[in-house]
Amino acid sequence: MMKCHQRNLHPVWSWLNQRLSCSSSCVISNYWKQVAKDNGHDARIISAKLVSQIRQNQKADKNDALAIVQASQLVDIKFINGKTFEQQEQHSTMRMRELTVKHKVALRNQIEALLLEFNIRVSSRRGGLGGTVQGMLEDAEKGFPDYLPGSATEPVVIA
Repeated sequence: MMKCHQRNLHPVWSWLNQRLSCSSSCVISNYWKQVAKDNGHDARIISAKLVSQIRQNQKADKNDALAIVQASQLVDIKFINGKTFEQQEQHSTMRMRELTVKHKVALRNQIEALLLEFNIRVSSRRGGLGGTVQGMLEDAEKGFPDYLPGSATEPVVIA
C-alpha cells in the first residue's frame, strides 16, 4: 500500500503503471476518479456504507484503506458510477439554485415577521411584500402615519 498526500498525488498518477484505483465515495472521489481515468487507470468508487461494513476496528485512514482493498476484491460488488465534469457542474448549479431559493424564502419570512412586529401586515391585495415596502417608503417620505410606533402622536416606550 502506497501512502501519499493529496497535494503530491497529481504527478504520481502519470508515472504509475495502469492499475485499478478504488476509493470510498466521498466529496472528492469524483474528482480523483476523473484524474485517474485521464491518466489511463481503471478508477472505481465503492460505497462508503459497504466500506464501513467491511472495516475492522475503529475508523482510521489505515483501516479504511484496508477495507477498500477488501471490498474491491469481492465477487458481486457493485461500484458507484462517478459523475463526469459536466454532471458535477449541473449538480453544483442545481444545489446553488436550491440554496438561493431557500435563502430568498427565509429572508422574505424574516422581513414579514419584522414588519408584523410593527403591526404591518403583508397583503397580496397591496402588491405583496414589494407593494408593502413600497407603500412604507412612500409613507416615510410624507411622514409616518399616526398608527405606527414612533409617530409624533405616540411616544415609543421601551420596556
